[in-house]
Amino acid sequence: MNITIYTLPTCPYCNYAITLLDKYNIKYKNITVNPNEKNKIKKQTNMDTFPMIFIKKNKDFIKIGGSSDLLKLINISENIKKSNIDLNIISNFFYLLYPSNTKSPKNYNNKYLKK
Repeated sequence: MNITIYTLPTCPYCNYAITLLDKYNIKYKNITVNPNEKNKIKKQTNMDTFPMIFIKKNKDFIKIGGSSDLLKLINISENIKKSNIDLNIISNFFYLLYPSNTKSPKNYNNKYLKK
């Protein structure tokens, strides 16, 4: 697995994401986007903000999101590591949210989540 991060030269959130990756010794490929090509990359990735962070697994790119999403993922990973939780429990929880026949979370018709 590899991390790919698309950044803009003067973006503080991009710098923060790179700092996080460096702090946790996570290897990554940084692709600095020319500001003139920013809109083209936005259309290709279907994302509006920078940085754009992806995990590459085999030939697939899985979207992490931006710097705040990266921080959430790191915090979750750190909590799992500290708790010594069995990773099978985590994977079982994941499969409850994402059954094999769907790509989105189950809809439990929670009245509090409706707008």
